[in-house]
Amino acid sequence: MLGLSLEKLIVIGIIAAVVIGPERLPRYAAKLGELIRSFRDFTAASKAKAESELGMPIDTAKWNRQVRQYDPRTIVKDAWTGDATPAGAPHPQDAPQDATVEEPVEEPVEAHAPAMRERWVVVGGSSGHPIRRKILEPVPVEEPEDEPDDEPAEPTEPTASESVTLDSASA
Repeated sequence: MLGLSLEKLIVIGIIAAVVIGPERLPRYAAKLGELIRSFRDFTAASKAKAESELGMPIDTAKWNRQVRQYDPRTIVKDAWTGDATPAGAPHPQDAPQDATVEEPVEEPVEAHAPAMRERWVVVGGSSGHPIRRKILEPVPVEEPEDEPDDEPAEPTEPTASESVTLDSASA
């Protein structure tokens, strides 16, 4: 409750009694009560309007259970006790009563999906604050090279220009 304990509320009440005074305190307490009642009426009317617009009742208990499953205390408690339903899984209470178990349908898997790589390209801005866009592109498939023959290649005879270069280098 917003970090307010009973002791803090008592201290706030005592300070309010001293500051407001005993003559005006009952009037302000009545106004506070009216404010709380009007807030409760507003929330009930909002819930009723939402239910009528959605066409289905709002189950706050189910919603609270779903939100509570992400509470770290609940996750740790479930881990320590070895609860069969992990924190992320829906509880059996949340399952519809007339639900039938359907076997999962296996979807066909593509035989060869191209591998994708991401590349960042500078599209504007300045050198200090560039604007980048991510581009996904398929990875090029390299063709396998022809396998070399087991026989060594025959040496070729040097051409006239090569022999001249060799002769000038040795001189």
